[in-house]
Amino acid sequence: MQGLRLILCVCGLLSLVGCSNGQSGKQNAPQATQTTHTTTLDHFVDAAIASTPNYLNNDVTRSMLADTIKARINQYQGGKLPFLAELPMEYEMCLPYNQYSKFAGQYVVKFSYSNRPNDRIISFQVFARMKPEQVANLVDNAKYSLDGKFLFYPDNTQEHWFELPSGRGLTDNPRISVTTEFDNSRSAFFNLGTLIMDDVTFSPAE
Repeated sequence: MQGLRLILCVCGLLSLVGCSNGQSGKQNAPQATQTTHTTTLDHFVDAAIASTPNYLNNDVTRSMLADTIKARINQYQGGKLPFLAELPMEYEMCLPYNQYSKFAGQYVVKFSYSNRPNDRIISFQVFARMKPEQVANLVDNAKYSLDGKFLFYPDNTQEHWFELPSGRGLTDNPRISVTTEFDNSRSAFFNLGTLIMDDVTFSPAE
């Protein structure tokens, strides 16, 4: 029985830290929901695109735009993200810290968002530490409106270190990729990376 639990924990951890310690390999684009209205996040991305209107040109221009998006999101460190509350964030999973961790008794909780407002996909994920009594109120794959304080984008520096239950760190910054459709049109995939948050509260998304 212990062996089975260990295997399940390892599988869950691999899913949680798929982008930890670097970004080796390509990640599949998440399934996006089509929308007909424009959100604050859409406006946020559009404003960033205005600074690099030729971002579709090549990897260099896409990297420049990704850096711009990260810099603009980082302006909200220590406060609330202006686009978060209106987005339906899906609860994906949680993993506990072990009894020897300084975070013993807490869980890392993962929420994700992905949407297709027009000719692009915008996605990102949120990681937060929560106590068991908070996690107990979350329903698998249900969608929630989140509130809380944005801390940072995780990396392997001391200032922006986010320890996972495995003891490893996490690195996940914004990146942009482009796909060509059958009709030769091009669609952009905006992965805004992983946002580390604190003091997170949630309510069912409308």
